[in-house]
Amino acid sequence: MKKLVFLLICLTFLISCGDSSSLRLVDGCYQIGSPEALYEFAAVVNKRDSVGDRSPICAELTSNIVVNESPWQNMQNVKVWFPMKNFVGTFDGRGHVIRGLYFDDESQKSSGLFASVAQSAKSVIRNLGVEDSYFNARMNVGGIVGLADSATNLTFDNVYYAGTLYENHRSLQDGYLSIKNVGGLIGLAYRVSHLSITNSYSTVKGLYLVGNVVRFAYRRDTFYKDEGLIEDLIFPAPIDIVNSFYCEGDSSEYGGYSVTTEQFRDGTVAHALHKYDTSSVKLNDVEDKVLFAKRIRFKTPRLVEGCYQITSVDELYGFSAIVNGLMGMEKNRGACGVLTADIEINHQIKKEELMDDNDFYMMNEDKCRKLIPWIPMMDFGGTFDGQGHSISGLFVNAVSRGTGLFGSARKVNGPVTIKNITLKNSFIYGHNRIGAFVGFVHDSTELFIKNSRNLSGVHGTPYLGGFVGYVGDSAVLEISDSYSGGEINGERYYDAFVGGKSGKAVVSVKKSFYADSLVSKYGKKSRKN
Repeated sequence: MKKLVFLLICLTFLISCGDSSSLRLVDGCYQIGSPEALYEFAAVVNKRDSVGDRSPICAELTSNIVVNESPWQNMQNVKVWFPMKNFVGTFDGRGHVIRGLYFDDESQKSSGLFASVAQSAKSVIRNLGVEDSYFNARMNVGGIVGLADSATNLTFDNVYYAGTLYENHRSLQDGYLSIKNVGGLIGLAYRVSHLSITNSYSTVKGLYLVGNVVRFAYRRDTFYKDEGLIEDLIFPAPIDIVNSFYCEGDSSEYGGYSVTTEQFRDGTVAHALHKYDTSSVKLNDVEDKVLFAKRIRFKTPRLVEGCYQITSVDELYGFSAIVNGLMGMEKNRGACGVLTADIEINHQIKKEELMDDNDFYMMNEDKCRKLIPWIPMMDFGGTFDGQGHSISGLFVNAVSRGTGLFGSARKVNGPVTIKNITLKNSFIYGHNRIGAFVGFVHDSTELFIKNSRNLSGVHGTPYLGGFVGYVGDSAVLEISDSYSGGEINGERYYDAFVGGKSGKAVVSVKKSFYADSLVSKYGKKSRKN
């Protein structure tokens, strides 16, 4: 009788607590610690998709997961993966790795760890590695996400894929090979509202790969181009690519760094660069040392009476991470920041070393990759006070719609203010709405720039301004007691102060001057530097 009672107690315990290999829900977030739990979570996501549920879901890995050991070498016993469809929410690997996923079905539209992320939704995938896996489908094949479509806001942070993606282009259409859209992190990103790739990489093995990280277009004539991070943008979206890498021998028009296969293989990229930690880097090649040594750490500035005190490069990047909600920091668009010292990010940036004078779209990749890239602060709605200090050596090479020290300004509670700061010896380049201080002022936003100077080059097209790129509908911009003296290099809509504005925007420039070499419809011309 006692044995029976003991068995009943044990059975009750198992039923109430659950098997440790099963999917568990803890504080609203699914805990995944086994292959069984991963499949259970995929079933949850796909069931939600079948009923049109687009509410955010949260998942975390609690350990490394091995689904198959080298699946293509053990095809008779391989366990097939079921890619998650229209995922929306947060998937945090917490530094763990998923290995041995296998999916090969050309009747399906998309494949990857996630077949797709949901339309018109915000999703975050972070701190995750996917290795030793194989994906193939009719189209849209990605190591992490097959398809990001239609107004998706998608963030990758500290993510990598090291596996195989397959492109079987057997058909011919109108004399061209059909395109499958294959990418190491994303197969196809089409009309996304925003894409952020930070501290991520891909080392893809596969047949006829198009794009190591992101494939963006349907351009059949570029099928044989093996680009680095982004093959092409057919509907350009705001894109931030920071500290992300691709294999040597490829190229990248839109950002990222080319590194050797050995640096991927020996863990240098995965372990040293993901955390901006150069202490473990031991390389003989001088160029590689420059690449790895010029990383920075994100450090949270000290908070004094509600305002962040920025004293160093690391803290400036930390403040940017706070505004943008990157690196695990809680997003605060309305943050207050003050400089307590002059800050130099890169030393002696020379325009002639980065650009071809005959065509300002041509960037010198070898020179650019040695520079620390700046992360423009997007939708900033707070106060930034330079307190008479300067920022120098800012390097921005972005395709985001809104490029500058602040990519864009957007109202949070009241007016946005930038004051008492000099931006000098910097290089700011972008596609559409580029300003040294602010790329784009959102509709119905008030922005005040006071007692500031720009002595940096602004390059790209269209809407280039020495201070602000473009001012949106019903927005108010006031620049006062300031000076514009940096080079403006563009083809359309450029000005020493403001590149362009909506018909309903109100722009005023008071007690401000610009260099004799520039042109402007605002302020007064001055030969004084």
